[in-house]
Amino acid sequence: MTMNASSGVIRVGTRSSRLALLQTRFVLEQLARLVPGLRYEEAPASSPGDRDRTLDLSESPPDFFTRDLDDQLLAGGIDCAVHSAKDVPDPLRQGLDGCWLPWREDPRDALVRPAGWGLDTLPRDARIGVSSGRRSAYCRARFPQARLAPVRGDIPDRLLQLDRGDYDLLVLAGAALNRLGMRARVTEWIPVEELPPPDGQGFLALTFRAGDPRFLALRALFVKSVTFAAAGTGSAGACTLDAVRALRRADVCLYDARIGRDLLDLLPATARRIAVGKRCGEHSLPQETITGEIIRYARRGLRVVRLKGGDPGIFGRLAEETAALDAFVGLWGAGALAGKTVAAIGLPTVAALARHGVGDVIVADEAAMDGCVNALAVHETRKVVEERQRMC
Repeated sequence: MTMNASSGVIRVGTRSSRLALLQTRFVLEQLARLVPGLRYEEAPASSPGDRDRTLDLSESPPDFFTRDLDDQLLAGGIDCAVHSAKDVPDPLRQGLDGCWLPWREDPRDALVRPAGWGLDTLPRDARIGVSSGRRSAYCRARFPQARLAPVRGDIPDRLLQLDRGDYDLLVLAGAALNRLGMRARVTEWIPVEELPPPDGQGFLALTFRAGDPRFLALRALFVKSVTFAAAGTGSAGACTLDAVRALRRADVCLYDARIGRDLLDLLPATARRIAVGKRCGEHSLPQETITGEIIRYARRGLRVVRLKGGDPGIFGRLAEETAALDAFVGLWGAGALAGKTVAAIGLPTVAALARHGVGDVIVADEAAMDGCVNALAVHETRKVVEERQRMC
């Protein structure tokens, strides 16, 4: 399947706020650069969160800002939808699929005072507008005498409330201010060490109907390889150089029991470490939960390493994960590296697999690739290959 102008117009759902429209148009500009020839049509819609301006967001349902677009996707009224990633429910509704997009804005939160005022003039009993428990906890610690109150509305509306005196201070997502061209309104940026942002803050997400081959191919431009690394006897000295390199670049590592500390120390300081505690076939988490976590982080465009004891393709029963990865993207590959097995989602050079009849080990059959649809069928040009390599 090749996505091109003959595929027709792609209807793209979006909320109708100024920020949502700007974000959607930005995404379409990027996609037009990556996949020339495609035609898009915006389909603005509201959401429960747009219509209900009174409910405290800390009490809102997970799909408060996506429900109507989810409904339209499932009904076939639109082909995909663009969202702020932090608004997308996790897990997605049955029948939907998606991914995060790689163009992240500043994830920090920002303090915003009325125009022309600084924090040095903030009253001790200031009325501070907040929209999450995370921001409330920060403000209670930093401004213990302040009065916290929920704030609703889109960003321009919140700033209007601030400037007319309803609040003395707001805590807002810096990404939203930047995308709206309102960076000058920031009074102070809050360091992420003081107020860690939620995982999706600053990211945009694309959702679509599960199994839609157009968007499975498109997603393959953004997701990164999922690596199944062999820990051998569990120490760094018994690990292959390929596995060591994968660990040093990982964003997320799910590891078995008895993995040596020296191996985990190879991970970047910012990498997420998830112990799955497998011993003699028993997990601290069910296998389907482990596989679900692998797919969840892969959807976010993160580099995921599944660190297994022994050889992941023989002793590690790799088929448990590969079956789920196959269902996740439909186009995935696996290749042998230095005697160990690596499975990849969206690997641009591998599309066809051959099962070689040795237990559950799967290796790429390069000869079988000739003429096959691959993850870059979206746009078969060097430009996309180079862009994909740059992003990974």
